Amino acid sequence: MLADDDMFYVEKYETIVSKSYLKYKNADLIAFYVDNEDKKLKKPNLKEGPIGFLKSMKLSSVQITFKKKSIIDRNIMFDTRFGAGTDNLMGEENIFLYECLKKGLKIYYVPIKIATLKKDTQSSWFNGYDRNYFYAKGRVFDCMTTIFAPILIIQFAIRKYKLFKEKMNLFAAIKYMYIGSRLKVNNED
Repeated sequence: MLADDDMFYVEKYETIVSKSYLKYKNADLIAFYVDNEDKKLKKPNLKEGPIGFLKSMKLSSVQITFKKKSIIDRNIMFDTRFGAGTDNLMGEENIFLYECLKKGLKIYYVPIKIATLKKDTQSSWFNGYDRNYFYAKGRVFDCMTTIFAPILIIQFAIRKYKLFKEKMNLFAAIKYMYIGSRLKVNNED
């Protein structure tokens, strides 16, 4: 299970996870519902069942559980160049899930609550929808899939426009994501 230091699990979460893996015997990864005290963050609109490439982008790392053997056998790792504390701010879980799907692993979503994230008073990575945010988002999309990155950039900008329209216009956001997708990702060890 992936966890964060500001999340609290429900009682018997282990039983919920175990029963879900018994139900979905072919699952390599199962994502669960994690509530958020910050009501501005809405619950993802996902139905129980298999998760593909597009739906995987709606998942957060704190929702993810996996069979360790499946990950090790396919030599899949988190890209440490992405996420909080890096220049790339975010997206490590999206890149990880895309890699899992590309290597044939089965991902499922079970809408049962396993934890609550405490309200984040100060984000360690999100400083608003600025140029750096969009550069990083473009790099994430490119790392997930170079071929479809331009499509992901455009759909993201259109779908999320209402969140950033006060800070940046649609075409500027697309431009910065596209520039970000073309930038080299620093190799950090």
